[in-house]
Amino acid sequence: MSESKNYPFRLESNKKKGICPNCGHDNKFRYYEDLSGNRLEEFGRCERINSCGYHVWPTGKAVPKIPGDYIPPPIPVQIYPDTHLKNKLEGYLVNQDSPLHQYCLSLGISYGHLAKWRVGTEGRKDNEHVTVYLFIDHYQNLVNAKWFLYNSDGKRNKQFESHSLKQPKENPDDQAPKRYSMCLFGEHLLDPDRKRIVCLVESEKTAVIASWFYPEFDWLAAGSSNGLTGPKTQVLAGRTVYWLCDADGNEIKRDEKGKVKQKANGEVEKTYGGRRNSSIEKLKAYEIKHEIIDLYPDRTDGYDIADGIRDQKWPRTELPEPDKPYIAEIEEEDDAETETQKSVEDDFSDEWDYVQGIDRAFFYKPETQKHFRRFGFIEFKNRYWFGTVHDKDGVRTLAFKDVSNFIIKPLLLIKSSSDPKRIYEIVNIYKEVEVKAFSPKEFANPTSFAEQVESLGNYNFYATKGQYTKLKNKLYELCLSASEIKTLGYHPDGFYAFCNGIQNSQWVPLDKDGYGIVEHEGQRYFLPALSKIYSSDAEDYQNQRKFLMKQIVNPISFEDYARRFCEVYPLNGNGRIALLYYITCLFRDVVYGHFRFFPHLYLFGPPQSGKSSIAWSIMYLFGDARTPFMLNTGTSVAFYKQFAEFENAVVWFDEYQNSIDYARVQSLKTAYDGAGHTKSENTKDNRNRSIPVKSGCIVSGQELPTADVALFTRCILLQFTKSDFTEDEKELHSQFHQQIEIKGISYLTAYLSHYREPFSTNFLSHFDHEFSLLKQHFAKWGIDDRIAKNMAILLSTYCCLAEHVKFPFTLEELHKTTYSMIATQNGLISGSKETSTFWKMVMFMNRSRQIKLKVDFRLDVKAFLDVDVPRGSPDVRINLIDPEHSIARRVLFIRLTNMHTFYQKLCRERGEKAMDEGSLRHYLCNQKGFLAKV
Repeated sequence: MSESKNYPFRLESNKKKGICPNCGHDNKFRYYEDLSGNRLEEFGRCERINSCGYHVWPTGKAVPKIPGDYIPPPIPVQIYPDTHLKNKLEGYLVNQDSPLHQYCLSLGISYGHLAKWRVGTEGRKDNEHVTVYLFIDHYQNLVNAKWFLYNSDGKRNKQFESHSLKQPKENPDDQAPKRYSMCLFGEHLLDPDRKRIVCLVESEKTAVIASWFYPEFDWLAAGSSNGLTGPKTQVLAGRTVYWLCDADGNEIKRDEKGKVKQKANGEVEKTYGGRRNSSIEKLKAYEIKHEIIDLYPDRTDGYDIADGIRDQKWPRTELPEPDKPYIAEIEEEDDAETETQKSVEDDFSDEWDYVQGIDRAFFYKPETQKHFRRFGFIEFKNRYWFGTVHDKDGVRTLAFKDVSNFIIKPLLLIKSSSDPKRIYEIVNIYKEVEVKAFSPKEFANPTSFAEQVESLGNYNFYATKGQYTKLKNKLYELCLSASEIKTLGYHPDGFYAFCNGIQNSQWVPLDKDGYGIVEHEGQRYFLPALSKIYSSDAEDYQNQRKFLMKQIVNPISFEDYARRFCEVYPLNGNGRIALLYYITCLFRDVVYGHFRFFPHLYLFGPPQSGKSSIAWSIMYLFGDARTPFMLNTGTSVAFYKQFAEFENAVVWFDEYQNSIDYARVQSLKTAYDGAGHTKSENTKDNRNRSIPVKSGCIVSGQELPTADVALFTRCILLQFTKSDFTEDEKELHSQFHQQIEIKGISYLTAYLSHYREPFSTNFLSHFDHEFSLLKQHFAKWGIDDRIAKNMAILLSTYCCLAEHVKFPFTLEELHKTTYSMIATQNGLISGSKETSTFWKMVMFMNRSRQIKLKVDFRLDVKAFLDVDVPRGSPDVRINLIDPEHSIARRVLFIRLTNMHTFYQKLCRERGEKAMDEGSLRHYLCNQKGFLAKV
């Protein structure tokens, strides 16, 4: 139990136990203590539950007496043994050397039978062999294990303290404690059709032994006389159960002073043992069809059927069956031979002489009749009831029988080509509510349906196949449909989706019931991340749950936000470009639709220079900031999924280095062109599955992306050259983060998404104009077309929205910023071109005399060049005289075939990558300085 003011006492643990005041046994009485660890001497519990069971609860302040004061502890979350522990436990099954194994073999029981029942041995020091029972539930999950030590005669060694798996330590951060659960021993061997009678006993050993000699029954062990709990009864629903009680009890009860206890009438009080206990009460409370079988009524020494088998005192070979089948609230006819039964469909008239099983007044209500005629069953007191017509001697009786202890409310059909599901709310007779998403295969038959429902808790289902079909027809007919939104961000139906709602012409939050439903233009959509259906699957939606629209009191306007943003990041105009890149990403699909590419934003600078801060600021615009993907450590699957997790948003890749996996560099390069990861489907045809690129990408690192110059040209470069900031600058950033970002600014993303129409309409015309201006400005020096197009996209965003939102800078100021950035990036790229390595090698080879003048290369002054043309073609002469070179020009002639050999050798020596001759020739021929082949 958690340490809390709501639970002011607990049983001691890891402390010496005392003498039981009732039975006098030493080291058996576990005391209660307060939360400070002080022992409450008057209160405790005897651990001899069967023989004594003395239990005194704390009183006074320890137990609140005012109704409502006591807050029950949270329901523990069931966990299962991890792979390592599971392998260790299953390893015990290989060892069959325990005394219990040897004892069972002496009775004629086979090793195979013991293995089927998951009975193993743990070898310990001093050659001690402890018996281990593995508990497998009816879903075939390993849930727990118990350790016992037996003597050679098959009896328990009571000096050994039996135990199960040690529970994990409580984590104060957990909302509920995590616990290993316990099922009935033998669940994994139950008849799935529920036709065999179940014999329920106390001891695991008894179930193992008796099942060998009475294989016509299903055997289960509760672990003790009070071991049957509510959750354990689930597997017993719809089955016939015999409780084979141990022949114990009838021992005189004594108080703490040793005095004999007496009832009010003077009768001596005695213990009940296996003949009357909480397990039997659970069978009654959960309406399990059962009968109590006392095989040895004259004994009180704990004798059971396993002892009888050992002593050859065999009980009768066929255990008795119940006298009458169990039907809730229905009187059975005495003479079954003269009775004929028909389904309601065969004889559906308006009147019957008798209606049994449910309230007659309820049955004849108009709404009940309408439901009965439409679906063939009735919902009454949170149960499903099916009727059967009994016609005996002209008396027609409609007898109803329940087939569940719950009803289902259809909520939604989630339409999907890859993962369709039906969502239902399930309410049982105790008004416990669960919401469950069913896959199509889980609805295939009543068995799979029952397994899914019963796994939720106390939800029992035992309908026939025909009855289940009628129920399924209703659940399908009344289930509304919705489309699941798997990718947050822009949706093709015309809205921007966050995990907590959608933004169209206005903000539409999730439904008040918390199922994750929103409506847009008469259509329903399902957002799973915050749906209570998946409340326990936090890890599956951890990134989506951060993609959150936050509405706050007194929100900052976009104008003020943009001004503050640019004030915080003023260096080189980085704030202006980053702000425009973020806005452009909100309309990425429009840009990509025109050009089939979309640029990356590359943040370059030393540590503590502010490049990560500006990336974090952009991520806050989409809700709670999502952590970046680390390029040097993340897995390949996670890397590729980053591109497709959101649409028209921003994803961030950090820690770029030129030494990262080259395939990852290539993926970043191809992401510019919208080409994601493609893999083959495991199908018989030729289909492939591609993970698309749907968001803009921010890449940050301390190295320029020169591993492949083609990646460099696909990026808009922001340089962060300052790492020493003044106190005023630090304070400005701190206030921006605390006063604006932390409070929530994702409503600005919802606001800007409104301007999709003016952006889509005017983008292309503005782009043509801005691209033309950039080309004209850099005509004299030359410019990489790709860099110019990347920047023209951001300039076009400004032009499209300048009439609708106010920016803290003018177009003229923006032009100056972009011209400066382009010139800087173009200069860096020109030194990183594919051919720059070749020219550096040529210079080195010339200085080291590896190549020779007039043999491998030549420098001449020429006024014209005669071009090498195919034979038969007219001569071509290039005139080299122009206004800047009125007489002649210096021309470099190279023999590429000669030089390429030296170039490759030098690259190998230096560990650099050399281009083949054909590729190098192609790059040289397409450089600006190339004249002709002569």
